[in-house]
Amino acid sequence: MLLPKGCWGVRIVAEDGVKELRATAHPVRLRMLSLLTGTAMSAAEVARELGLTHANASYHLRILLESGTVVEAGEE
Repeated sequence: MLLPKGCWGVRIVAEDGVKELRATAHPVRLRMLSLLTGTAMSAAEVARELGLTHANASYHLRILLESGTVVEAGEE
């Protein structure tokens, strides 16, 4: 899946099922996955949409990234 730079998107196939399940067990991360399934967004956009701080959104996105659940398109 090609995404605009600086945006996040959901990856359909996971490499490590247990790690992915643990990453998605948090309510905030579940809301992020629901949001990102519809469109690619930047961390700032995710934070605004979910009413989070940018730092908190980035933290949770990083956990999802490390589990292989989301992919990062890069930085602008």
